[in-house]
Amino acid sequence: MRVLSGRLLLGSAASLAMMSVASAADLPMAAKAPAVQYVKICTLYGAGFYYIPGTDTCLKIGGYIRTQVESNSAGGGIAVGSNNSSQGRQTRTDTNDIQYRNRAVVTFDARTQGEYGTLRSYYVVGWEATTPTGTAAGTTANAYWDRAFIQFAGFTVGKAQSFFDIYTFGGSRSYLNVRTSGDTGASGLMLWAYTAQFGGGFSATLSLEDPRGHNLAGVIDINSGATLENFFTGAASRDNGLANNLGTGFQVPDIVGNLRYDQRWGFIGVSAALHQVAGGYYTAAAGCAFANTTACGHPEDEWGYALGIGAQLNVPGMPGDTVGAMFRYSKGAVGYSISAGAGGWLLVSGNTVGVAGAYDAIFGNPSNPGGGKLHLTEAWSANAHYEHVWTPTLKT
Repeated sequence: MRVLSGRLLLGSAASLAMMSVASAADLPMAAKAPAVQYVKICTLYGAGFYYIPGTDTCLKIGGYIRTQVESNSAGGGIAVGSNNSSQGRQTRTDTNDIQYRNRAVVTFDARTQGEYGTLRSYYVVGWEATTPTGTAAGTTANAYWDRAFIQFAGFTVGKAQSFFDIYTFGGSRSYLNVRTSGDTGASGLMLWAYTAQFGGGFSATLSLEDPRGHNLAGVIDINSGATLENFFTGAASRDNGLANNLGTGFQVPDIVGNLRYDQRWGFIGVSAALHQVAGGYYTAAAGCAFANTTACGHPEDEWGYALGIGAQLNVPGMPGDTVGAMFRYSKGAVGYSISAGAGGWLLVSGNTVGVAGAYDAIFGNPSNPGGGKLHLTEAWSANAHYEHVWTPTLKT
């Protein structure tokens, strides 16, 4: 009896063990949780960059909100001829003495380290609301983008600041592009450029830039105004007809180059540009039955040019303080010296002619004393700044 009982107990134990194994095999296996990919700090390109999870691309997102109020600013109007536009007449019915501007901007800076260097993509988008010109009700709101470029192996392609600008004033130290400067810092333009680094702080850039970015009022046909036929003889008095643009489409880009020297104390550089100047057809050339057509002919194209020199220096003993300046001279390329808008006016006293406006050149019919050729306009400008840092978050 004892032996039999022992066998039964052993058999029961074996059965229980088999049941336990079978029950465990029937249970579903728990799935493994996916690995968590944390956002990592990227230290390759300075503060503020993070790795995009799952990639080797570093991204920095920034931006700002800026608000501004102006008093007695005339809303940025430009006087045109003898009949000034609203906001240019400075009357109680045509001018707002108080102007408001508000801007919100977001920036994206993405960089990837590759076999041939860093691939960078940079984009700036913003929204702006302003008091409208004139005395109309409401405000104007616009979306815009002033930077969208790719940089790789020395190349810069897209919308960026002109490489003619050595020292920049617009954008960083001014709400808009400064009128008394051709600075493109606040708006940018389209370009294809290559920068060569020679070491020791020396660099050179060759840039092919959109001519429209530097073209303001273009070329003016003086025969378009009713009282301007005798412009070159001084018989004209004063007329708003000079604001008529009779230029052409551009066949070549602006050719821009610069040389820079950057050091810990600041930088200095020189720049130059070539700009195509081309007029449309003559309006009433001798023997021409159809004005402003190929039958009338046109003036020969010219090349305008611009030269610039600029520098920015760190002030010794004043951490963060800087002083900078740039001088520009242009002939037939006024947009490199000033950024005022189109339009202009004419004042004649005897044989002395005063022309105000952002024109690259003027021309008349071949029968005029001007001989039907393009007469290039000269312009120059100079800007300077001193910036003092009071605290890390306050500067003037």
